[in-house]
Amino acid sequence: MQWFAMAAFRREKQAKEELEECGIECFLPMRYQLVNRNGKKYRKLLPAIPTLVFVYSTKERLLLFKKTHPKLQFMTTIYEGKRKIITIPKRQMETFIKVASKFEEDLIYFKLDELNLKAGTKVRVHGTAFDGLEGTLIKIKGKRRKRVVVKIDDLVVVAASEIDPAYISVIEDEDEED
Repeated sequence: MQWFAMAAFRREKQAKEELEECGIECFLPMRYQLVNRNGKKYRKLLPAIPTLVFVYSTKERLLLFKKTHPKLQFMTTIYEGKRKIITIPKRQMETFIKVASKFEEDLIYFKLDELNLKAGTKVRVHGTAFDGLEGTLIKIKGKRRKRVVVKIDDLVVVAASEIDPAYISVIEDEDEED
């Protein structure tokens, strides 16, 4: 069992429902967006990352599922010159779900090329809705406070709402404990 990144072009909610009907665990990041329809504005809960659905299963079970649901595709990346299916480590996915599940919070989603995550301090949040969250502390242009950022390798970055520094502690680098 592992987490897979899968694409469901314009059918994220449908794919999630079909996966759940088959007893396959999945996660679809959602967020509220302001929608303008017939001159009226209202908030609507929509997929936060177009096409992307995270699925927790075995590759074999997903291949069987795909035979009857061909519109759901594995997302891939190029690694050492070969195309490789994108999987996400369980711990990293748990952290991402912890942040992305708080769609009522002020979350910001970024493509990987929109942020430079090499600079920044590794931190852990204590208390608040994000208790136990580990990520990188960065300053986002146009925001007063720093935010804790969680990165899913090769896919997406989500920045948690502005968190008071009193609730943040620095994670010491394990390599420096010698």
